[in-house]
Amino acid sequence: MHAPLFCADFKLSTCRQCDKPILDQYIMKVSDMVFHSHCLRCTDCKHLLNRKCYSKDNAMYCEQDFFNSRTKDEFVELNYSTSTKDQSFFRNGNKN
Repeated sequence: MHAPLFCADFKLSTCRQCDKPILDQYIMKVSDMVFHSHCLRCTDCKHLLNRKCYSKDNAMYCEQDFFNSRTKDEFVELNYSTSTKDQSFFRNGNKN
């Protein structure tokens, strides 16, 4: 098996949750943070987050935990998208 080829101008994105490089086909981007698709989970219930999540102090929460245990004023609602790795590297890559 051959190693993946990457443009020399870009650095691999690092998952905010596990601090490992993201080599997956898909990357999850929330605000200025990136995650593996399996790492973007609610801080309280640990369920994978869907298209909507809420954040406080860089911790992510699902809608249910947001409405059940916190006041709306404490949070910022964030929408994120799933994109292919190649698109994300172009958008999120850092020049050396």
